[in-house]
Amino acid sequence: MYFAMRKRLLRRPALRLLACFLLLLTFSAPSAVMGAGAVTEFPVPTANSGPAEIITGPDGNLWFTERNTTNIGRITPAGVITEFPPPDPGSLEARDEDGGITAGPDGNLWFIEGNSDVFGWGFARMTPAGVITGRFPIPPQGWYHFSPGSALTAGPDGNLWFTELGDAQHGDMIGRMTLTGVITQFFLPTPNSEPRGITAGPDGNLWFAEVNANQIGRITPTGTITEFALPTPNSGPGGVTVGPDGNFWFTEFYANQIGRITTGPASSATLALAYNGKLRDRVGQDNTALGPDGALDGTLTATLSASDGRTITALQLQSTGPGFWDTGANTPYWVLGVAGALDGPLLNDPATMAVNFPVTNGGSFVLFAADYQGVEFVPGTTLTLTATFSDGTTATAVTTVPAGATLALAYNGKLRDRVGQGNTALSPDGALDGTLTATLGASGGRTINALQLQSTGPGTWDTGANTPYWVLGVAGALDGPLLNDPATVAVNFPVASGGSFVLFAADYQGIEFVSGTTLTLTVSFSDGTTATATTVVP
Repeated sequence: MYFAMRKRLLRRPALRLLACFLLLLTFSAPSAVMGAGAVTEFPVPTANSGPAEIITGPDGNLWFTERNTTNIGRITPAGVITEFPPPDPGSLEARDEDGGITAGPDGNLWFIEGNSDVFGWGFARMTPAGVITGRFPIPPQGWYHFSPGSALTAGPDGNLWFTELGDAQHGDMIGRMTLTGVITQFFLPTPNSEPRGITAGPDGNLWFAEVNANQIGRITPTGTITEFALPTPNSGPGGVTVGPDGNFWFTEFYANQIGRITTGPASSATLALAYNGKLRDRVGQDNTALGPDGALDGTLTATLSASDGRTITALQLQSTGPGFWDTGANTPYWVLGVAGALDGPLLNDPATMAVNFPVTNGGSFVLFAADYQGVEFVPGTTLTLTATFSDGTTATAVTTVPAGATLALAYNGKLRDRVGQGNTALSPDGALDGTLTATLGASGGRTINALQLQSTGPGTWDTGANTPYWVLGVAGALDGPLLNDPATVAVNFPVASGGSFVLFAADYQGIEFVSGTTLTLTVSFSDGTTATATTVVP
């Protein structure tokens, strides 16, 4: 059709010049007028730089990592490239992996620093002008230092999220970092899963690939993790993205496939976890030690929220102490004891340590984990529980061991006569007692089950009838009833954070409460912890 029309046009002399002009436009259009598939290449100024990962920046430019030089590069849409050196030699994760760079919700660029010669593992913040304005290390777990994987992304919660690689002993994690550098780490349920790519999903969660575990994982902004097994064994999931259909798409390197998983709403099963203290001795330091070992265990309560309840078939507890406990006899981890109540029978199978028990919606169960050299349950430790259900799904809960309780002690003078000179003398003896007020500082309050007061007079008083010390009277107020048991003189009473109680101690020959005397109060709590306070008689 084109050539037939061309012949007819050329028969008319007046149109010959126009036809020639059109042909010139057709075959000689300048390269600036480009159609689909036209390629333009822009060389990076530094030779052999190894550009790896590229993203769209917050400034309308493109930003990329350089694997071989560890620079961060910026290229304008017109192709003008600027390179920015790292904060110190060898600082970019791009040196070993595919980089790790993302545009943050704060308008800056954020990238992974991997095994920096000076800084170690962590992250750096760079302005669109190429200025480093912050560096944030990843905190080590005990003696082991986790390293970031090759993925970093902005989350739907305004934070940054990243993958962390551990090893078979310490486990892998997903990390969350605020824009001020505060990092929270969440253990993955499957050990040695090797998380890699991560991205924010349309459902308000983060989705990631687990290469070794052959799974896709989902984590909520609060840290609840669900894992989904892939049908093809050893498929090698890696690259991840959200498709225009609202689903999560990923590559399967070893299976030579592309995978898709529907995002949908988060699982209806959630867990809440609370650390109760060291309350009982139910398990020991071995993977089958379903019996006491003479030391109190870390004790926790887990509460399930799930329509129609769930049946729990496996449990794993992780501590940033670090430490692991689970319900499998064939793992290297110590046994995790499970009971329906604090003093209820253990639900673990005596031979396999396995569990299989139902929990109703809103129901709770209690966990017992042996401590190791007193490092697993210190204040500030993060504890992560993963429950596996009979339907193949999982739920994760995280809690932090609360800060220890504090006491303040004040000597009020000799104000009342409430106790006498004996270890069970819970009555007046005709002489005024040394009177003190103790005030508790503890999130959530505490229950007190023992008290001992010492004076440099010298003298000692306590709440035990079977000790050689005189009784220490305890009341909620100066003239309130004594809280001591009439027979054993023991105490067991709750005190709210900021709450106070009053102590009464009989004097001995007027020497116990003279000016300059130091008085020390030690309180034992029902969670197995203690607190001490000291005051000086004015």
